[in-house]
Amino acid sequence: TADFPCPTFATAVLAVSPEHITLHVDLPNLLWPLHDGEKINPELGGQSGGPVFRVIESASINRLELVGFIYEYSPSLDVMFARHASRVAPDGQIV
Repeated sequence: TADFPCPTFATAVLAVSPEHITLHVDLPNLLWPLHDGEKINPELGGQSGGPVFRVIESASINRLELVGFIYEYSPSLDVMFARHASRVAPDGQIV
């Protein structure tokens, strides 16, 4: 069980490049765990720096793997961009 004190949602990956991960933010159809039937606030500001996880499903245990950190949201394009976790140094600088 993963317990996150901040709002979380699940969405599709549109593209992965050496520079970033592009996530599709389809607000009306987002999977918003523990909030079935509720509308998510369309103002997604303040999410920069938030983690992006990949769900890894297996026969023995399902787990989350940290893959990136959010750095930009474009409401006009319905996309969110994240830097690969491997590109962020321990001090927070992009390498």
